[in-house]
Amino acid sequence: MVLENADFKGANLAGANLPKAVLKDSNFEDALACGVDLSEADLSGCNLENANFSGANLASANLASSKLSGAVLSRINAHKAVLDWTNFSGVDLSMADLSQARLNKTKLKGANLSGASLAGVNLRSADISEARLGHANMEGTNLQKAKLTGTVLTGVNFKGADLEGADLEGADLRDACLAGAKLSGANLKNTDLRGAWFFQCDFSGADISGAKIFGIHLESNIGTGLVGTGVDRSPNGDGAEVSDLAAGEWG
Repeated sequence: MVLENADFKGANLAGANLPKAVLKDSNFEDALACGVDLSEADLSGCNLENANFSGANLASANLASSKLSGAVLSRINAHKAVLDWTNFSGVDLSMADLSQARLNKTKLKGANLSGASLAGVNLRSADISEARLGHANMEGTNLQKAKLTGTVLTGVNFKGADLEGADLEGADLRDACLAGAKLSGANLKNTDLRGAWFFQCDFSGADISGAKIFGIHLESNIGTGLVGTGVDRSPNGDGAEVSDLAAGEWG
């Protein structure tokens, strides 16, 4: 089906089957499209502002340069979707499957990605600051030099993720799993690492000054050149027990 520049403003498309449809530059503003099947569809340049696409099938669809302000995209299947040049700032993507999606030049600042899957996604240099990613799956994700300041990352699966040079200052990483993660040169200042798991991680040149570290799990890590001044060892993270890391403590 080819319907470029179509006007679906306020339309009810819930449950519709439109796989492989060509809908470039169409208007879906305020549309109700829960559970719609748009797998492999061309939605590039579309306006999805304030539309509800929760539970939609967007696998392998092309949403490059789409407008998404105020959209509800919770529980969507966007596996291998093309999401280049899209702005997800503040958008609800909770429980969404974005695994292996293409997210070049995509903005995720303040997005709700709680429970979402971003496994295998390239987010190098992406701005994900102030986003909520609690219990998200980021296994094997490329986050080199990404901005994750103030981000909620509680219980996130970072197995094998690349966080080299990433800025995580002030992030909440409680109970996160970072087995095999690369953290060399990462900024972990003032992070909350309580209960987090670090196994075979590379912390070379990283900075965890001011971090809360009570209850962390450390095994077989590399900590050459790690900076750790004024870390908080108190159970409640209230600064009652502050000291510097001892030599080799983080290995």
